[in-house]
Amino acid sequence: MQRSAVIRKRGRPTKDEVASRRNFLLDRALEQFLTVGYRATTMDSLASAFGASKATFYRLYGSKASLLRAAMERGVPEVRGPLAAVDRGEGRPVAAVLHDFAGVILDYHRDPRTHALWRAVSEARVEMPELVDEILVQQTAALAPVSDYLAALDQAGLIRLDNSQAGAVAFSQMVSGGLAGFLLGPDRHPSGAGSAQFAVDLFLNGILPRDGSGQSGRSPSRM
Repeated sequence: MQRSAVIRKRGRPTKDEVASRRNFLLDRALEQFLTVGYRATTMDSLASAFGASKATFYRLYGSKASLLRAAMERGVPEVRGPLAAVDRGEGRPVAAVLHDFAGVILDYHRDPRTHALWRAVSEARVEMPELVDEILVQQTAALAPVSDYLAALDQAGLIRLDNSQAGAVAFSQMVSGGLAGFLLGPDRHPSGAGSAQFAVDLFLNGILPRDGSGQSGRSPSRM
């Protein structure tokens, strides 16, 4: 008996398919930004790299600036999610928690997409100065698990830190190598446990309570 062919009509794309398409588009855009620069990139060249019409880009993002902002926003959960997953349980050594935080931050900064994104942002902010304020908001959101942890340590009297959000940003910059780490790119980024451990030790030395002589107290071994 001959089996009849069943033709399945293509319906609306699923949420996962839409998300996958958007991520693919953002990745191709970042490659273009890194290769020729943000200013030299056009919607036509992006559409060509993506294999779609320019109308597709305008429908999804509206403009090149909106596409760049979408790439920035995508980075927030990519950092915050793994940071939130770090074990911060009671009794765990503080240095161990910070070291795990450092590992997440290093992984993010060693991602080639991250390097491409921030090179593009650095170029785009000349014509879009408002990006600076947006970056600060997103940075605060991405590092929330770190700042929340530091605030809890301060409340418990284990460290001395007036502004946990500023502390989280400073910690992130120390771990990632700051401007040098950004300029070097993922291939030449400071690697591994050595740089992370140095950043953790240096950061802890700066936030530990001081005794009367100005010397830091013992490292808080437990939360």
